Amino acid sequence: ERKKVIDKFQNKPEVRVFIVSLKAAACGLNLTAAKFVFMLDPWWNGAIEQQAIDRVHRFGQTKPVHVFRFVMRGSIEENLLLIQEKKLKISSLVLDEPCANKLSQDDLVTLFSEVRAMQDTSISTST
Repeated sequence: ERKKVIDKFQNKPEVRVFIVSLKAAACGLNLTAAKFVFMLDPWWNGAIEQQAIDRVHRFGQTKPVHVFRFVMRGSIEENLLLIQEKKLKISSLVLDEPCANKLSQDDLVTLFSEVRAMQDTSISTST
């Protein structure tokens, strides 16, 4: 059934909308018939979002791809995006070797305090 729905979207121009959850879109899809991606539910891990976007923007795509995010000011989603930006900044500083020495003390404190907070949360919710 899933393959039929994907094939219909990919091959029938009259089928103009494909709705899929972010997690399902992150793996195993090729949606090059799409030109627009609307992100309605940001994910804690920005890499999952990027994988979903890459299902549209990949080899074989001949059209420009436009990505829109819907985020309400002052919402949990806005906070998730801020955390994603912070994580991206820290990971790019760490992974980009010539810049590895650019991590400030504040960056390191943030990095390890977020890890500790996540560990504390997982411990308290799993008991």
